[in-house]
Amino acid sequence: MSEAAPVTLTLSDALWPAATTSESKALPWLRNGALVIGGVALMTIGAKLSFNTALSPGVPISMQSFAVLVIGMVLGWRLAASSVASYLALGLAGAPVFANLGAGPVYFMGPTGGYLLGFLAAAALVGYLAERGFDRTMSRSLIAMAAGTAVIFVPGVLWYSNWLGGNLSHAYDMGLLIYLPGEVIKIILAAAVLPAAWKFAGRKRG
Repeated sequence: MSEAAPVTLTLSDALWPAATTSESKALPWLRNGALVIGGVALMTIGAKLSFNTALSPGVPISMQSFAVLVIGMVLGWRLAASSVASYLALGLAGAPVFANLGAGPVYFMGPTGGYLLGFLAAAALVGYLAERGFDRTMSRSLIAMAAGTAVIFVPGVLWYSNWLGGNLSHAYDMGLLIYLPGEVIKIILAAAVLPAAWKFAGRKRG
């Protein structure tokens, strides 16, 4: 007798399981909604774990990029993007969810605006890569999160340079280089907490 082929649980299977009854069709929506709310909460907590530095005025060091990486790797691109978009919408609407109790369009148009937009792009990219197998080994997870981190800083530095009067070199030094050591640490930390985050979200590594 031949053995049955092992069943592999993929990220898409875990987050959007096939439904066979009206009740089971409703459950993924409820679960996904709870995961999006959890993602918003994690982003908010990451924003509050921040401090300012004289080396880069206006752009605080925070745990938001860590939150974005975890959300992307755990939720996939749809829910990760929905989480970050909801977080940004709350902040624009006036909820004090950004760093330093920041909120509203004025804060969004400040020196951190590019990084905030980068969070959305990074969440979608990391989630996309996770759905395509980059969550299956530690090395590939690190690659995906490094790519996501780069996506955060591209619009961040460009936006910051405009805030500094168009000085791209100055923005590169003040908006990227001084953050790189901390970003490496946050990538490693995100990789370390992924197993617990997957368990919390009700899924396993693909």
